[in-house]
Amino acid sequence: MSWRINLFVLITENWNTLKQKAIKQKNGYETERRIYKSKDCKGCKLKASCYKGSYNKQIKVSHELLRYRKQAKERLESPTGRQLSSQRFMDTEPVFGQIKYNRGFKRFTLKGSEKVHLEFGLHSLAHNFMKLHAQQNLNNIRPS
Repeated sequence: MSWRINLFVLITENWNTLKQKAIKQKNGYETERRIYKSKDCKGCKLKASCYKGSYNKQIKVSHELLRYRKQAKERLESPTGRQLSSQRFMDTEPVFGQIKYNRGFKRFTLKGSEKVHLEFGLHSLAHNFMKLHAQQNLNNIRPS
């Protein structure tokens, strides 16, 4: 039995819904969360692994976020999603690995969205020039 099913059983049997409130994130996005509070943690088998405090446990759950995660998982596990995901590893991941590890790019030196965009554009341009140079050298070395 998965932990999610166990959590659902615990919430339905041993938990009270305290309140449902909208929480505003730092980026301005508002999410609605339900706050559940345990009635009593004394007889719970999971208390030692679940909660270290002296009061009863509280859990904040965003059902909208859970719905989005489920939707994303279904899309990724579909045949089209699997194909696109496998294509991503061939298309973009090697480029980031090349820029980060082989070229030594660890962090941006400029601040601000526009400047960071410009700096990464320069790194991308340098990467493409190096690929072009390597390809031209390969063509010159090959026997005719």
